Amino acid sequence: MTRALAERYAHHPALAMWHIGNEYGPTPYTPGSAVAFREWLRRRYGTLEALNDAWYTRFWSQVYTDWEQVNPPEIPRSWSNPTRRLDYKRFVSDALLECFVRERDIVRSFRDDIPVLTNYMRFYKHADYWRWAREQDAVALDIYPDPGQPDSRVAAALNFDLMRSLRDEPWVLMEQAASAVSQWKVNNVKRPGLMRLGSYQAIAHGADSVLYFQWRAGRGGHERFHSAMLPHSGTASRTWREIEALGRELPRIAEAVGSTGPAARIAVLFDWDAWWGLTETHGLPRNDFDYPAIVTGHYRPLLQAQHAVDVVGYGSALDRYRVVVVPSAYLVDDRFTAGLTRFVRDGGTLVCSFFSGVADAANQVRQPAYPGAFRELIGAWIDEFWPAREGETFELAFPDGTTGRADWWQDSIHPETAETVATYRTGLLAGRAAILRNDVGAGRVHYLGTRPDAATLGRVLLGAVAEAGVRPLLAGAPAQVEATVREGADARYLFLLNHSETGPARVELPAAGVDLITGDEAAGALTLPPLGVAVVRTALPGR
Repeated sequence: MTRALAERYAHHPALAMWHIGNEYGPTPYTPGSAVAFREWLRRRYGTLEALNDAWYTRFWSQVYTDWEQVNPPEIPRSWSNPTRRLDYKRFVSDALLECFVRERDIVRSFRDDIPVLTNYMRFYKHADYWRWAREQDAVALDIYPDPGQPDSRVAAALNFDLMRSLRDEPWVLMEQAASAVSQWKVNNVKRPGLMRLGSYQAIAHGADSVLYFQWRAGRGGHERFHSAMLPHSGTASRTWREIEALGRELPRIAEAVGSTGPAARIAVLFDWDAWWGLTETHGLPRNDFDYPAIVTGHYRPLLQAQHAVDVVGYGSALDRYRVVVVPSAYLVDDRFTAGLTRFVRDGGTLVCSFFSGVADAANQVRQPAYPGAFRELIGAWIDEFWPAREGETFELAFPDGTTGRADWWQDSIHPETAETVATYRTGLLAGRAAILRNDVGAGRVHYLGTRPDAATLGRVLLGAVAEAGVRPLLAGAPAQVEATVREGADARYLFLLNHSETGPARVELPAAGVDLITGDEAAGALTLPPLGVAVVRTALPGR
């Protein structure tokens, strides 16, 4: 239980909580779903006329004349109305949430002095966690980063920051694996030290607990080879010894429980409407978008440069940030468009990537000209989207003579008020704008009209961040080191994690303190062994 929850329910003698359900989902296609879907649509639209207008049913003669004609979209096998598919995703999330709320309220009718929650999943498409988080007493996550993928720690960190941002408070790591899982084609073990490092990574990003699935390995069933705290080999096993050692070690950092992250000045958008609009509705210039991968790609250079990052959705307030990153938000609602425009005009910096602002909340193309909602922001209009052919790449040229590469996508951009930052050197759009910069009010917008390589994306993102006056938490740290900060009432906790399995990492400390794990003084520089962790406590100024 998080310290925040413990304080909220301090009158209760046991640190307990209700866990309702487990990993809600997946999507149903049943007669009962059809009835509930119609009821949901009636609440959303009120009339068939409004539904027909939102779904643009006059195309292909799909106009509904009776509510009984409306059914869920069939299990995907062919083309169908894109807004119908979008609304069905929204309905499924709301229906699952309604189930949780009803079960939660039943539990509360018997005992209302124990916190209630359920567990979320890594990049789970069927539930809009921004809506769900309002109905729970805390956020909990199940996550299983693939130890066979060396970059999986980046997506894990993004998930952790999302969980913290959902309620802007500490959260619960409800499920992780002690070692290997059983759901992938190849289930690699977590090498010695990796389970400990991943646990500290979650804590560094705001978790106040470290739990596992499962306690004892089952002799049968699908997950009989899924690792456990107590595996088939018992207490003689490596995983048991590592978990036991971590359990002895964690009390040393107990004072950090309940602390929060620093006041992040950078926010990255991750919204389920954006995800569903981009990947669930078909009929786009490309139909192979991977929204979580796109967002992770924009998050990666910020994490690797040791910046504190919050995650925001369409309903989030933006006024506390200096930089907002919007990765390929094809579908945006009017509320977010207005808030983002106000944020920039008031002095904020926006970094926005291609195919953003194109459609409204009903999945209809905004008029006139692409990118509808963001035309004033990017200072340009786009007449065509040019998806790249397989293997096609483009060279980019910057005014200082440096170059970069891009692939996968090109906007045919016509700058209006924007300044061209990079042009294409090759391809049919050679000489045309690829990356723009536009001043709007007191703020600035950086627009990427293509998918640049990782180095070029990092250059644009980190350049915009530096230009906005945002400094990293720890300057000059090696690339394999992850630095995050949590702050309590009178102390600052600098978490340092070395993700290299083979090499040590030397880190210059910004201030002297005490490594809570070892109890040693930490000043000047600190060397982390492979997969090593340090939690350096320093007093807050004036405390």
